[in-house]
Amino acid sequence: MGSAKEFRTPTGAGVTIARQQTQGSVEDFIALSSVCPHLGCKVHWEAQHDRFYCPCHNGVFNPSGLGTEGPPKGQSLGRYPLLIENGLLFIEVELEGLSASEVLGAKELS
Repeated sequence: MGSAKEFRTPTGAGVTIARQQTQGSVEDFIALSSVCPHLGCKVHWEAQHDRFYCPCHNGVFNPSGLGTEGPPKGQSLGRYPLLIENGLLFIEVELEGLSASEVLGAKELS
């Protein structure tokens, strides 16, 4: 519990998926943008503090992605819907602006 993985969507957006529970359901996970809404700095999960942290201006986000300290206070990290199917965790991302070959290439990687 408390681990996180960082991913890039096909459009290049950074996403952090954090495991926050171990109940065996999709609700165990959260997928949030790894870009701070304040100035666009990289946010990362700190399991030892149970928070997302932005080092640029000591911004702190709670486990659900709401800013609680620093300049992003009151702002939220973008959230991505998740789905578990056949034991695999899927992230729903926008494909707008991608060519058919880029979408097919991403599908072949999964």
